Amino acid sequence: MHQEAIPSPSPAEEDAQAEQAVMRLLLEDRGLFSLRENVGETGCKMISVVDAIRRLKGAGMIEEVGVFVFATRVAVVSADLWGVG
Repeated sequence: MHQEAIPSPSPAEEDAQAEQAVMRLLLEDRGLFSLRENVGETGCKMISVVDAIRRLKGAGMIEEVGVFVFATRVAVVSADLWGVG
């Protein structure tokens, strides 16, 4: 029987998946997470998480305190309004 290979996600898909995973983690637990914890908890590649954090910070969705990141109030309120937090 012929098995088709599952295609790898494109770089854009990996970026989107990492952003969603990081935000989900930060919104569900509403705590501080280090980069290493974000990678471990999301299962995403380190570079994808680093890039996701950079983009999310630029968008005002997360903030950094030392080596930790957390969801901003804007992100929390937005998630609550949309019922995703």
